[in-house]
Amino acid sequence: MREPEETQSVYDRSIEGWHLDKRVPVALILTIFLAVMTGVYAYSRLESTVEDHETRIDRLEAHDIATDRSTLAVLNEVARLDATLVAELSAIKTMLQALREDLREMKKR
Repeated sequence: MREPEETQSVYDRSIEGWHLDKRVPVALILTIFLAVMTGVYAYSRLESTVEDHETRIDRLEAHDIATDRSTLAVLNEVARLDATLVAELSAIKTMLQALREDLREMKKR
């Protein structure tokens, strides 16, 4: 003999299978469904954004490497020009000293 429904244990009810009670409001079911769908949509948007950012990061890293190389080339050129200017200034100073000595000798005569 089967027990009345009020006295059935939880275990006995689970054996009968899952069912949805008619007392559950349709609004609650729709709200849960919409919440799940919103979560799925938000996750897909987030994943798309992450992929976009990964692509941008890769491009920025490549650009950063190119900028570093350009900066290094500019610094090397500046160092070369600096060395050239130092040498030319030294030569000009030597010529000015020679001119001063020549002027002094001319004044003495």
